[in-house]
Amino acid sequence: MLKINNNVKTLENKHWFSLFTTHKNMYTNKCEQLANEYEKLDEYLYKYHYRLKQGYKVFHFALRTIITIFGEVTFKRRRYKYWNQKSGKFEYVCLVDKEIGLLSKQRIYFDIQFKVLSLLGDGKRYRDVLDALNHCYISKASISNILNKYDIAEYFQLAEKETKTRIDVKNKDLYIQLDETFLATLDHKVKQDQRIRLVTFHTGHKEKNYKNARR
Repeated sequence: MLKINNNVKTLENKHWFSLFTTHKNMYTNKCEQLANEYEKLDEYLYKYHYRLKQGYKVFHFALRTIITIFGEVTFKRRRYKYWNQKSGKFEYVCLVDKEIGLLSKQRIYFDIQFKVLSLLGDGKRYRDVLDALNHCYISKASISNILNKYDIAEYFQLAEKETKTRIDVKNKDLYIQLDETFLATLDHKVKQDQRIRLVTFHTGHKEKNYKNARR
């Protein structure tokens, strides 16, 4: 039986613990930087003349926690009270939330949502997505909610309309690549398999420049 020296095992444990601590500190620092930026933005909006013209008055400070690609970010921002002429009553709003596009009960920020969709589009399973974003502490239910939130077919239609680039293929070879994957989705709590197919057309690549090779 192979015996491992205890000193070697201790060194390995120290190495992995040090690596884990480094990664954890890196994400923590990013989260703190984001929180500081949001609070700076809140301070800027407070001093902005537009706020006074619109009659926004500070009601109190409130904490908000959102999940970003770097992890949980908690920041303090002002909550304002203002008179809504359309509804005929006082209402409340956090200007910094509006500025960064946060919905009232949104907890998972858009960068996470786009990353989840990107991973699923690459054929990753829910388990793979959770492993890739394990520092974000999201669940399988969160992934299902993100997937069900977006109308993927609608986005493909928009992308098709916006694609106007034309390539002159005269006297060139035209290559067609086809790739597809199946995703397990939930539709009204019923599991369904959805097939996503990607078709790519290109004229090859340049031999010397591989960074922007395909065109």
